[in-house]
Amino acid sequence: MQEFTYIRCGDYYIPDICLPEENRPIGRWGRMHRDYLMEHNTIRFNDLCLSGELWTYLADLNEQAQSHLELIIEQMKVTEGVTESMKVTDQMVWVGAMNSIRNRAEEIVKSELIYNRYRRGACVQGGTSPSATSTQVYLILLKCGSSWSNLLFYIIFSTCWNVILYNHYRQMRRAVIK
Repeated sequence: MQEFTYIRCGDYYIPDICLPEENRPIGRWGRMHRDYLMEHNTIRFNDLCLSGELWTYLADLNEQAQSHLELIIEQMKVTEGVTESMKVTDQMVWVGAMNSIRNRAEEIVKSELIYNRYRRGACVQGGTSPSATSTQVYLILLKCGSSWSNLLFYIIFSTCWNVILYNHYRQMRRAVIK
């Protein structure tokens, strides 16, 4: 149990509560996730605010999302053959390819880390995270080509994966509630 000190203000004693010192910025990804929590998961947002862990949580998420974005961009560059020699020979094609890669990578990070309700191993304990698995499937899809059958397989697989995770999450919630 934590001991509190009190400050006397007139006739009242007010607890002297201090938030933990956190100097890391929350960045773009942290702000997006904070807005998502405020709108769609207010209980989690209030819990993080009241415990004083919100800023640390968002700073960690920002660092994780940024490193995830950089990793996906590098993997897509290798997969699609975007190199520095392409930059020298045909700059406009290189810029177009890099913009396309960056936009797709940002969408992956948004869907998997920012707006995903299964974040941070909430429903998968000890296994691979859903974000790593769906990213791997996406990169496999890029290697196989962009045929309709591959795209359909990816959509079906990711939908089934989300259903499996949701059912597992519901079972864990029931076990916690009981």
